[in-house]
Amino acid sequence: MKRTGTLLGLVWAAQASTLWAQEAPKQILAEAVDTAEVKFTGWDSFLGLALNGTMAKNSDVVGKEDGQTTTVGLKLDGELNYKEGLSLWKNSLTALTSFSRTPLLGEYVKSEDQLKVESLYKRQFVEESKFGSFARIQAESSFFPSYATQIEPVDFLLKKRDGSEVSRNSDRLLLTDAFKPIKLGESIGVFSNLLSSDLATLDVKAGLGLREVFARGQYVLDDDKSTLPIEVKELNDYRKAGYEFGSDLSGKTPDKRVGYKLTANVLFPFYESVEIRDSSRSSFDKRIIDINGKVSFYLVEWASLDYVASALRDPNLVAKTQISQSFLFSTQYILADRRKE
Repeated sequence: MKRTGTLLGLVWAAQASTLWAQEAPKQILAEAVDTAEVKFTGWDSFLGLALNGTMAKNSDVVGKEDGQTTTVGLKLDGELNYKEGLSLWKNSLTALTSFSRTPLLGEYVKSEDQLKVESLYKRQFVEESKFGSFARIQAESSFFPSYATQIEPVDFLLKKRDGSEVSRNSDRLLLTDAFKPIKLGESIGVFSNLLSSDLATLDVKAGLGLREVFARGQYVLDDDKSTLPIEVKELNDYRKAGYEFGSDLSGKTPDKRVGYKLTANVLFPFYESVEIRDSSRSSFDKRIIDINGKVSFYLVEWASLDYVASALRDPNLVAKTQISQSFLFSTQYILADRRKE
């Protein structure tokens, strides 16, 4: 029910904004960075800033808590690319953070927090070829500490790496520090550009991958909700190497009103560091799956409605698949525009 109120608020905001869209500054973002494909030679750069938020207020509504639910956030998208001959070097930065306040908690808590940097080098085998080689490195972390926040004090059971257990009673438990954990990924292999158009660009990749996680001393919820207390597991550093397969699909409609991007990668480990080594499980059971998707509806030149979703399976972090979804109304501003050649 709360989501319905939020979506109605977004629709109202979109309709209201359309009435004065003609007066909006023309330097505002007209097209998303991750769906714009511009052919160029030499350097090309982009930097865009987006503000997003939702608000819903209820009073004496059946099935809803009285009070106001508010979410405010900030997103920064950047690219720095270089193309020469058969080579393309793409560098991207994504910074996303948002905080939400609900009537039950009465304080702002972190709902989204991501810092991601990626560098990708691609080289075609021959001119106009759909095949080539690639090398990629990426790093991901968060800006702010993460807490398990409860309405009132509850019992937490902290499971340490050494097998010991510690009990704590609190309404707020620190799980991770700022800029922790840090996840690194390195990949090398070959790619094939199966589709190349404004409507759909599809690359498939295969090669070798390495995953490194630096999380020693950090915690993650690993709880059976049917039992008490709330269980929290301590994480450790680890490394995995294996065979990697992936795909990148992106595009936009001819009128540029809708854009999308979907990336999927799976790693089948053949090597694990000693901290997590388990010879009783197969490479398939140890696989890491990482899927990220985004669909943007461009309402006016300066605003969009974005649906963002991700799914991560890494059994050494959490036994269950981590799924995240968000629906955001964003106003966007170009700080540095890409070339229009």
